[in-house]
Amino acid sequence: MEQVSGIAETNAASAHQSLANAAQIGTQLDRIVSSVDSVNGAAESLHSAWTGIETALHDIASIADQTNLLALNAAIEAARAGEAGRGFAVVADEVRKLAERSKTTADQVQQVLGTLSSRIGEMVDKSADSGLAASEVRRSVDTFRNDFETLRSTSDEVIACVDRVRDKAMTSLIKVDHIVFKQSAYHALGDHQLSSSVEWQCDTGCELGQWYRGPGQESFGKQPTYRELAPVHEQVHQYAAQALDLASGGVGQTDTAEAEIVARMQKLEQASESVLALLDRMVEEKHSSRQAAREVTHA
Repeated sequence: MEQVSGIAETNAASAHQSLANAAQIGTQLDRIVSSVDSVNGAAESLHSAWTGIETALHDIASIADQTNLLALNAAIEAARAGEAGRGFAVVADEVRKLAERSKTTADQVQQVLGTLSSRIGEMVDKSADSGLAASEVRRSVDTFRNDFETLRSTSDEVIACVDRVRDKAMTSLIKVDHIVFKQSAYHALGDHQLSSSVEWQCDTGCELGQWYRGPGQESFGKQPTYRELAPVHEQVHQYAAQALDLASGGVGQTDTAEAEIVARMQKLEQASESVLALLDRMVEEKHSSRQAAREVTHA
């Protein structure tokens, strides 16, 4: 029984430690997920900004095309004007060249930004994949932690059951010893093998009395019922001693004396039943309080 209890306690301790480790991993993963979300948000913002730049470049290219067309029309009109329009033709040509350079530059910038956009898109996709992977790992850790929570709870229940069975077995043995003591009193009365009543009156020399001040106190000393047991147990010894004192008169006893002996033994039986009930109640009291403490801890 002690070995089983030790194994259960070791398993419970391991489950507690594993649960703590899983919780720590979960916290770290939460930080990773948060960081990935931040990167993903920044990448999406950058992608949105690039979209605005791309729109502006399209507008620049469109304006350059329109300017180029206007310059071409102006050059045609200047040619028609002859010598009078020569200066205007030079200006129109410079405007056309400027428009072409603006469009060329806009096209080059747009090409560079196109490459950058592709890279940003890849970064957004990878960031999203990383966030998804981290979230999946987080869910796995949560499942892992829940499994260990169940294992921890089960281990605690196993320990509680083992302790309860151990206490039940202990008190059952003490009950047997107590019943043997009581039967010894009956045998002493029936066989007229009467020893000193002082020996029967002492409640510390029997098995229950020794257990009460030894292992019993260690296991149940904090329970209120433990303190109730001693005076009732003492009554058992007192009634046995009184009955033996009355029986020491021999075979010539009066009917009154015999009736007194029977009365004492009846009281002994009542006190003995109380002893057995208190032993059961003491076990229930101990483990009910432990169960309540576990429920508060796990709440």
